[in-house]
Amino acid sequence: MGREPPKRHWRNVSELHPPGSTCDGRVRTFVRRRNPPDSEFHERCIGFAWCALCREYVGTMVYVSRREVLDDPFADLDPEERRLLYASEQRLISRLDQLPERPPQRTRRGRR
Repeated sequence: MGREPPKRHWRNVSELHPPGSTCDGRVRTFVRRRNPPDSEFHERCIGFAWCALCREYVGTMVYVSRREVLDDPFADLDPEERRLLYASEQRLISRLDQLPERPPQRTRRGRR
């Protein structure tokens, strides 16, 4: 009876596919807001980039204007399940990587 090889864990790195890297996997990205609209930190968001082939990812703070509405693929989750998902970068990246690829869904709100 054959056993499946163990699933490789995601590894947080400081640079994804640096010069000299042998990985030619596709890099995917995701940006999410961490703070509510009434927070002075609403424009400080968390951005991720990852490669499923080498199982590496980068997470960083990014600026996104208050006027931009970000797509949330997990909006329909139970609040507790969503909280647990966002509490672990590796769990979040694994879940995002399972989603079908689609173009970024950023839209602008009216002027402010």
